[in-house]
Amino acid sequence: MLGITACKAPNPEAPPIAPEPLTEPADPRLSPITPFSRLLPAGTNSITFSVTTQEPALVRADTSDKPFAEMSLSASYSDGLTHRFTVALQPDQPYRFFVKAAPRSNPTQPYALTRQVNYRVLQPYNPPYPRLFTLWWPRWGNWSELTVEKLLKLSVFILNIHPGEGRVPFDTRVLTEARKRNPHLKLLTQYFSTYGCTQSMCAALEAADNDPSDPQLYRKVFVRTASGKIAYAFGDNAVFNLTNPATVDLLVQLHYRVWREDLLLFDGAFMDSTWRGFSYVYGPYMPDKDLLDLDLDGRADPVQERDRAFEMGRIEFLQKLRAVMPNAILTANSVAGYPDRFHLNGNTGPLHDRQGKAYSYLESIDGMEYENDLEALSQGEYWLSFEEFVQRYRAWCRDTGCFTLVPNKIVADDSPNPDKAYQTLQAMRFGLAAALMSGGSFLHGGWKYYTYFDEYDINLGYPRTAGAPIASGSPVWRRDFDNGIALLNSSKTQTITVDLGGTFKALQGTQDPGVNNGATVTRITIPPLDGRILLK
Repeated sequence: MLGITACKAPNPEAPPIAPEPLTEPADPRLSPITPFSRLLPAGTNSITFSVTTQEPALVRADTSDKPFAEMSLSASYSDGLTHRFTVALQPDQPYRFFVKAAPRSNPTQPYALTRQVNYRVLQPYNPPYPRLFTLWWPRWGNWSELTVEKLLKLSVFILNIHPGEGRVPFDTRVLTEARKRNPHLKLLTQYFSTYGCTQSMCAALEAADNDPSDPQLYRKVFVRTASGKIAYAFGDNAVFNLTNPATVDLLVQLHYRVWREDLLLFDGAFMDSTWRGFSYVYGPYMPDKDLLDLDLDGRADPVQERDRAFEMGRIEFLQKLRAVMPNAILTANSVAGYPDRFHLNGNTGPLHDRQGKAYSYLESIDGMEYENDLEALSQGEYWLSFEEFVQRYRAWCRDTGCFTLVPNKIVADDSPNPDKAYQTLQAMRFGLAAALMSGGSFLHGGWKYYTYFDEYDINLGYPRTAGAPIASGSPVWRRDFDNGIALLNSSKTQTITVDLGGTFKALQGTQDPGVNNGATVTRITIPPLDGRILLK
């Protein structure tokens, strides 16, 4: 399962949260550093960070954890209690600062306390088309498959591991070198908003759920059934009870602790399992779905009330997560429909947060991932028209700064046959052309495999028109770019011949030479549910 539109500032209406004390002990002798660890907007060339002390003090900083006397940066201060550092920054360079202090009355005896902060300046994001992504689930820890060359054509790369979290180690130099050679590349790590966690996060959640000294969290961290059993989804994944505000706060704290280190390498996070209500985990994915008791009154909750309460909790979680991860790219999957409307149990309407204010998911996240839509479209099984798909896609995605993901997930997660991706080239062409109707990134295949197609080698440049039907009511859609055009036939049954209004050239490829034959054309015939990329 898996998701990404321009980065947003924190929602001013989001409930406040003070993240840095969650990761550093409170000590009045030397306060935590402000601003706290974060990514900084593209174009930032310096930052001023500060600490306060309880008494007049000397404060120093360095990019490594040196003894106080050896630290290279000395703070300026106005009244002896507020201490500021201003440092120059370079794009995409990770910065880690350590700060220590000593009382002015005894400067040779520094406090036994070190504060730390991490910053990195984002690169601008506006890659040419086509935009591509991969979600990497390394098979059996075979990290040799992850190479710089595989990342050079991508706009978004999602890695479903956390360095230092007890998983198979890998050489992060592959990622840093790829970003250096491909400045458009955005690297995302994978977080979880409904279930699933890293080793340290799971341990903290389980400890809180079993701690009777905290009545706000005791037996309230995970969703339970009316009989008190923890509810699981997809096997052994305990589902978080997002209807409990204390659980939401704990999850945000734990995500921030991981993010503080992740931001030195990653540009943001892919929020897996961001479902509306429990609709996605009905059936075999959550056996206890009809017995859930979110308010812990010993009775199963009505479906409508339960799903609305859960969505309100997820909105609060995303609002608070955005507040502690400003400027980071936050993406999500399975947030279906339009970003400012709810879609639950056959009902729809304007979205509101827990405080009753009108809400759009784009206030908190930067787009979504359409996990199953393109697969259904390319096989003629989609439940909406292609026009409706494009309308929803564009609601989440603009051409500039768009991080929405549009995979054609042909290969199942547990499939032993990754070659199926190369046996479905027509579906790949249709999916790629559909993705090109707006600014999202495309994948054809599955999460556990890397796939590459002839169409990925082209550079279409940037769009000159919006994607649209070639005539009113036509199932053929076209979009013009600097260096070519994208066409698709959304009809399930009709083969259609199109006059191009000019001379274009087919790609010269090897995977399907009957289509990509390098021919010069002024008109083209497109079978049902197929697409074409032509060059000028």
